[in-house]
Amino acid sequence: IKVEVKRIVLLSCVRPLIEYGCEVWIPTPVQQRKLDKIQTDIIKLCMHLKSDNPSSDALLAEWGLKPMHKWLHERILMFHAKLSLMPGSRLPKQLFNAVWLKNGRAVVLPWQKHVASLLLKYGIDIAPGCEYTSCKSVIKRCVKSVWQEDLSLRLPLSKVSLHRYINWVNPKLLTTLSLKSPAQYLCVMPPSYGLEVMMRVRLSTLPVHAHTAHYSRHDGDAGNVPQSNVVVARGCPMCQHSEESLAHLLFDCPRTQALRTVMYDAICQVEGCDAKLAACLAISDPRRRVCRFVSDDFWGSVSELQYVVPSIAQYLAEAWSMRNQCKHNSGRTAGVVVLDAASEMGRGADGRNAMADG
Repeated sequence: IKVEVKRIVLLSCVRPLIEYGCEVWIPTPVQQRKLDKIQTDIIKLCMHLKSDNPSSDALLAEWGLKPMHKWLHERILMFHAKLSLMPGSRLPKQLFNAVWLKNGRAVVLPWQKHVASLLLKYGIDIAPGCEYTSCKSVIKRCVKSVWQEDLSLRLPLSKVSLHRYINWVNPKLLTTLSLKSPAQYLCVMPPSYGLEVMMRVRLSTLPVHAHTAHYSRHDGDAGNVPQSNVVVARGCPMCQHSEESLAHLLFDCPRTQALRTVMYDAICQVEGCDAKLAACLAISDPRRRVCRFVSDDFWGSVSELQYVVPSIAQYLAEAWSMRNQCKHNSGRTAGVVVLDAASEMGRGADGRNAMADG
């Protein structure tokens, strides 16, 4: 099933069930986080990422979706606009304008306070006499704008992959992020194992040893080794020498050189992509190189992606399968690489908010 079809099913069949009656909800922050988790868990299940823990912001950007609580805010504000613009003779409008008394004093209902806070948060003013359709457009635009601002404020707080992607590949991603379709690379080919691995590389949840070494820090207890100074990371299961990182898997491992040559040849056959490939491979920073290589914005339009993405996906599927076979069936452990703890270690497998951390 194509990713676009899965996304349509989520938006047209699943989300309405979750949102039913939300116009009169007053969700707490904890409840909003639980609702957001439902949506991200469904996306992870659709892309076979259930065991991974990627950044929610990066995952939603892949599918072109807002957090679930933002959809709820839209529904509440639209319901408020609909009531505000009703004729005064309608019973819902009379109830909406009614003054509610408690012990002889006028009170403001909790729902009214909640709506007033949302109107203030999103800077929306519903003037009498406006058309409901125009109000809907304004509400959608304001909610999207505030969400983009919140996202841009959160990104610099930590070295997340979405932040790196914006800095290294597409500085205008937040302003041009589409909420009408998934990322282009998910639409140019049918879903496959290679496409799922490519998405895990972009989200940096592919469990290469450079990432999973984070969990070996506690092994130093038995040997009286200061955990703050030493991190033990296993080497590449295929070549047994170098540290296994995303950059090593994609560009450097000698065991996958034949597969890599086939991928490079296929990319170079696409007009204009040979120069882009050479420019990407010339990048010295391995994390930046990985980020650009798996970026749909780097390679260009759909006409280029429909040839480049299948080539990368096929390589990743075959290389990752070969790697897992060597790891689990070789009967011996890979080499051990000792790293200083001060060097940056991406969490990767536990999803340190990353899209392409090499």
